[in-house]
Amino acid sequence: MKSNIISIAKQYMGFPFHYHKCERDHGLPNPKDGFDCSGFVRFVLEEAGYRLPPEVIHARDFLDFFGKPIIAKEADPGDLIFFTQRGTTPSHVAFVAGKNEVL
Repeated sequence: MKSNIISIAKQYMGFPFHYHKCERDHGLPNPKDGFDCSGFVRFVLEEAGYRLPPEVIHARDFLDFFGKPIIAKEADPGDLIFFTQRGTTPSHVAFVAGKNEVL
């Protein structure tokens, strides 16, 4: 399944970014309406066959659910990478797509 993640994610490049558009109150989001980072990651993972609990919504939730720290240079395409703006709580999540490339 992991090998499909990047090819699926690339299909949705160019769709609008909407801050805080990750809530899943009404079923699967419509990609044409746009995503925030967490909504994009969740949508792509579900398209790739992962089934996530409904409480996995925000960047921190993905870290708690998938959290297995690795050294950045050991990251493979399809792995998640987390960013922080303040403190230690992740505020952004993306996919590693290749060397020095994230989606």
